[in-house]
Amino acid sequence: MLERLRGGTFGASEVDAELDRLYARVEKAGELDEHLRALAAKMSPSARELAYKVAYAMGVSDLDASDEEFELDLQLVDALDLASD
Repeated sequence: MLERLRGGTFGASEVDAELDRLYARVEKAGELDEHLRALAAKMSPSARELAYKVAYAMGVSDLDASDEEFELDLQLVDALDLASD
């Protein structure tokens, strides 16, 4: 996914570094809900749906669901203003 979004190829250590950078951006931005809503406000309805689908697919890709992933899913649906269906 990162290669498609950023171009080029990435090794495991580079992916970890990029994820750390992204997590730091979210923490710096403040509350996750506020950050998600700010991003969603800049997106079209179809882009919000696609963002949710990508986040969902990434969340289930390890086949190890967690309470944190469930909570994030609820936050995403709310912040992206998506119908629950």
